[in-house]
Formats: sequence, structure tokens, C-alpha cells
Amino acid sequence: MSYTRELHTTEQSAESSFWRALRMVLPILAGLLGLVYLGLTGAGGASSYDTVGDAAFTVKYPVVLRKQKQGTITVTPAQPHAQTVLHFDREFLDTFTILATSPELTNAFETSWGVAYHFGQEAGSDANKLGTVRIVVSSATVGLSSYTVVVDGRMAMLSTMIAP
Repeated sequence: MSYTRELHTTEQSAESSFWRALRMVLPILAGLLGLVYLGLTGAGGASSYDTVGDAAFTVKYPVVLRKQKQGTITVTPAQPHAQTVLHFDREFLDTFTILATSPELTNAFETSWGVAYHFGQEAGSDANKLGTVRIVVSSATVGLSSYTVVVDGRMAMLSTMIAP
């Protein structure tokens, strides 16, 4: 009889330890799932992109991006016009590589502050006015990158966390 009681107590102890461990692990798992849902792991989600801007333009950019994965920076002017000029500072150039643009660049040149990209129709073109500009970027570095973009003379401060 004492052997059965001892065995029963050992089983209860093991079961109790299991449930105690499970109660500690479940909140951690729930927190990780919450981060994934919000997009804070860099794989998409509700908070993986943010939008800034004013009455003249909006910039949608990745808040979290995985190293060597693609992200898209989208610039939309409030009123489409024939040409859009985007200036990016040195921090942007040091962090990101531009993989593609839509529409194609018409001109790009370095300035003392960073680089200026011109999008739009060639001079004298009768084509439609330019709307949204999309820039597909990738990064080989890890960490927080704070950079500035100037859209047609208006400045926006952006930050992207690049996760491993």
C-alpha cells in the first residue's frame, strides 16, 4: 500500500511541475505571437509599415525589415505632377541598396547632403502626370537606421529597424 501511495505522490509531483512550467511558457509564447501579428519580426503584419507626410505628400516605409529582404518605400504626392524629386541623406545610402524603382529614374546625382533622385517624364513629354513613386530597397546591415527623405522640398524623418 505504501508503494502505491509513493508512486501516486511522484506522479502528482511530475504533473504539477509540468503544469507549472506550462503556465510560465504560455505567456512568453503569447508575447511572441503578438510580436509576429504586429509585424515586429520583419515579416509583414499590422505594424511592419508606417506612413508619414503632410498635405503635400505621404511616405509609406518599412518600420521593421529583415536583413537582405526587400522592403518598399512608397511616396505619393497629394497632387500628381510631371516630376518628383526625392533627396535621401547619407544614412539612407549607407544602410540601403536600391533594387528597383517605379517609375524609372530620369536622373540621379550626389549632393553634399546625400543623393537626389528625379522621377517623371522627360522635358517636353506629353505623358500623364506622375503619381506614386515606389522604391524597392534591401539592407545588408543590422540595427536601427534613422534617415531623412526630402520630397519636393518637404522633409520627413524616418526610422527602420533592420532585424537579422
